Amino acid sequence: MAAIESRPPLHILLTGATGAVGCEIARWLRLHAPQARLTALVRASSERELRSRWRAVLRSAGWEQPGAHELRERWTPLRGDVTLPQLGARRAELARLRREVTHIVHAAADIRFLAPLEESRLVNTLGTRRVLELAARCPRLESLAHVSTIFVAGRRTGRILEDELEHEAGFVSPYEQSKYEAEQLARAAMEGIPLSIYRLALLPGRASDGYVHQFGAFHRLLSYYERGLLETLPGARRNRVDLAPTDWAADVLMQLFLRHFQARRTYHVCSGESAVSLAEFVALTSEHVGALGRPGAALPPLRLVRPAAYEKFLQRAAQSSAPGAEKLIGVVRTTTPHAVLSKVFDRRAVEACLGPAAAAPAFADWFPRIVRYGCERNWGRDENLSRSRGTTAAPRVPRPADCRSDPARLRVPAAAVRSPSGQSGA
Repeated sequence: MAAIESRPPLHILLTGATGAVGCEIARWLRLHAPQARLTALVRASSERELRSRWRAVLRSAGWEQPGAHELRERWTPLRGDVTLPQLGARRAELARLRREVTHIVHAAADIRFLAPLEESRLVNTLGTRRVLELAARCPRLESLAHVSTIFVAGRRTGRILEDELEHEAGFVSPYEQSKYEAEQLARAAMEGIPLSIYRLALLPGRASDGYVHQFGAFHRLLSYYERGLLETLPGARRNRVDLAPTDWAADVLMQLFLRHFQARRTYHVCSGESAVSLAEFVALTSEHVGALGRPGAALPPLRLVRPAAYEKFLQRAAQSSAPGAEKLIGVVRTTTPHAVLSKVFDRRAVEACLGPAAAAPAFADWFPRIVRYGCERNWGRDENLSRSRGTTAAPRVPRPADCRSDPARLRVPAAAVRSPSGQSGA
């Protein structure tokens, strides 16, 4: 794809630059809008931490590539926080932003599914309010991208249209509710701000190399299967699981935003009709996690069971006093319900703008790379341990099965979740 022609005044403010989506957007800008100026809002407790986090963004964007040193003059980190008034920026910096910014990409988000609602609202809802307050005072602003999620649909089922938001179906997690409330704010602001909303699918990692910027609930679910703690999932074989790679999503989002911007529009940046079926997801997970995750020991294939039987199991498991039981159940309760809530996300607005370029890559083509990356790094568990000790983790060297240990021993026995008829979900 040819680089976007960036006239000198183009100045982009990016929030969430250190997150998975923000880093991919920075990478995209280096490749396709190399002349654009970028101010990245970075949360940091000190100037030293700011420099450290900024270097990580530059590395992700391809700082080491030929010619990338020129970014130093056009890309600037700004120490701040979307939850604070005026984004926590100094008065002079704030005045400069208001004078110069022409585009805003609001990608900052707290993506923890298990965070309490009030914590999720801080970044996701209040943070959106703060960004909208700034945008309203930027006289040169041409467009604002509010990065949202398909999960604002909550517990809805059926076909979800891009221009729909309001519903009373409820939510699976506080994260979903906080993002839903953020969208309400963004929609209300469309009257006075040139703004569009981009709802992203669940993004496990990068298609090109499997890179996972931040291991989350989805990766923990795969980790539980790899460790022999999870053998079943609820849901019907035909239900879809809307997953997409991070680099593809960033590419589609930025094409829509910088090439095809239309104010007051909402786009589903997801797989839509081509989303992987639950049956294929289970089969590919069994194949690839089973092959890479436990050298020397064969995992039983992941199976689908009826939701009612699975719920009974979770209720019994909640009584367990085993270490790690509460966290495992929390992850399962905030990730698996969408396998039961059958829905498909309509993408007609995206397809109308981008045509064939809007097609999401086939799940089977990129998922194995995510699995390999995750297994090599123990699904982030070693990194979390290293951070708590103040050290840097190296990729895990696979160990023989008889050397592996797990203190939780929270294996989900197939018999415990088998439906009364003994059949798995349809």
